[in-house]
Amino acid sequence: MEEMIVILHGAFLLIFGVFLSGSFVDLHLDRKNILTLFWVCLLLGLLQTITLILWGEDITWLVYPWITHLPLVVFLHMYYHKKWSTSIVAVASTYLCCQPSKWFGIISSYLGASLVNEYIIRWSVLFFVAIIIVNYLTPYLSQIYLREDRSVILLGSVPLTYYIFDYSVGIYTDLWLSNNPIVAEFLPFFLCVSFLVFAMVYYKENEEKMDAKRKEKIIHLSIEQQSKEMEVMKHKEYKTRLLRHDMRVFLSDLYLSIEKGQKDEALRMIRNYMDSVESTVIPKYINDPMVDHVIASYAERCECEGIDFVSIIEVDTIEVDEVILCSILSGVLENAVVDQLSCPTDMRSIKLVMRKQCDQLLVSISEPLLEIPMFIDGMPIDKNDRHSTQEIRHLVERLGGTCEFSMKDQMYIFRALI
Repeated sequence: MEEMIVILHGAFLLIFGVFLSGSFVDLHLDRKNILTLFWVCLLLGLLQTITLILWGEDITWLVYPWITHLPLVVFLHMYYHKKWSTSIVAVASTYLCCQPSKWFGIISSYLGASLVNEYIIRWSVLFFVAIIIVNYLTPYLSQIYLREDRSVILLGSVPLTYYIFDYSVGIYTDLWLSNNPIVAEFLPFFLCVSFLVFAMVYYKENEEKMDAKRKEKIIHLSIEQQSKEMEVMKHKEYKTRLLRHDMRVFLSDLYLSIEKGQKDEALRMIRNYMDSVESTVIPKYINDPMVDHVIASYAERCECEGIDFVSIIEVDTIEVDEVILCSILSGVLENAVVDQLSCPTDMRSIKLVMRKQCDQLLVSISEPLLEIPMFIDGMPIDKNDRHSTQEIRHLVERLGGTCEFSMKDQMYIFRALI
């Protein structure tokens, strides 16, 4: 009875391992792949049975990696053309996923469950884990395991290390039962190292993701502004045609006014015509197109919201990363616009200054505020509807600069040297 249960458990583990490894390498479990994996299970099961009959259970467990795991890795690589790293990590990950079943079985045995009940619990947990992993985990893990070797090995380092550790101290040697403190503390040490490496990689990838989002936002803003400028250009082109058409009438009226000695009337007509000409000019703030689009977008928004927007820009070119600079400008200007909408109409204003100072780019944005914000360690406390000032400072520091937020005479000032 006991021998039959152990054999049946081995069959369940084999099916679990083969099908889960296939899922980890992004095999769709359709009819063809299910049949293929089923034949793999039969062949590996036959190989295990022959080894068990010829050399016994102890030898079978010793050579298990060579008669089960290695053939499965080779099969995934040769038949499905998966990378070696992907195949190895997939099999090691599957081995790690067998541990919940083993752990629950040990608990049930410790609590006094019979052998039959223990293995029923093991099989139930195995089935439950398989359903959860195949439906909710493998769609994501399989995509990571198909990436470049660096990502595969980095994520697979935990299951690979556990696989080697388990066979080294639990099957090929008795170190796990020797109460050796080095062995006992290895897994906590490895988990610590894995956590630190994961934290660094996660931070780097998160930065890249945030940069991509910022670039997408700036490009979207630039496209919107270009579209608006095209409409404005069409309108001003129409006004220019009207001015050229009215030029003959204007010169004729101007000639008559001068001939009659009506100097003031002539001057008035000239001023009006000059104002009309000026209205056809499209404002340009800086030579860098992306930065110019961001500034122009917020200048137009300020005009619509009744906010007096003043810009003093004394730089011709931008020598820093324009995407990060645009993110800084858009973040601070967005906060300023939100702040000014809560101020009385007669005091709404935003002043932008950009100029060179000591071979660095000085960016200053100031605005009047009725309510003085709370500062902690020189940083204002962020409101829910504002861009994070901590993120703005982080972006400035990424450009090798420094920034400060301050209040002076009811003026809230952001200054950055980049």
